[in-house]
Amino acid sequence: MDRVVELEIPARPEFVGIARMAVGALAGIRPGLAYERIDDLRIVVSEACTSAIEGLDEGAVLRLRCIDGPKALEIRIEAPGSAFESAFPIHEAEPEPDNFRISLIRALVDDADLRSSPERTELCLVMHREAASEDDGEGGLPA
Repeated sequence: MDRVVELEIPARPEFVGIARMAVGALAGIRPGLAYERIDDLRIVVSEACTSAIEGLDEGAVLRLRCIDGPKALEIRIEAPGSAFESAFPIHEAEPEPDNFRISLIRALVDDADLRSSPERTELCLVMHREAASEDDGEGGLPA
């Protein structure tokens, strides 16, 4: 059973740490992601949120949706407009190979996908678990 956690933060640099901590805590709830992979995920979330913030107005909001499944942890970062344009140029067939953020994000997660529409952009990041956790079935979060 997938668990979904949603978080909205103001699109300001001082709130990136909150997104980073929340995703890291969620990633550590179930087995299957080594500590180093969780740390990689924190870095990627920081880079992705920072990239989105660079392209947004001060009053904008970022929405993070974390889907914690038995085989993978998926993080969806949604922002208004073309917020990820600086890190993921949408109009280029192939992004520049020397773009540090793209290279970093793709190196540290198993899958990265950008979905865009005129109203919003969503960056989907996926980390596969090493093995399915023991509580794949029913049950709640640990107390």
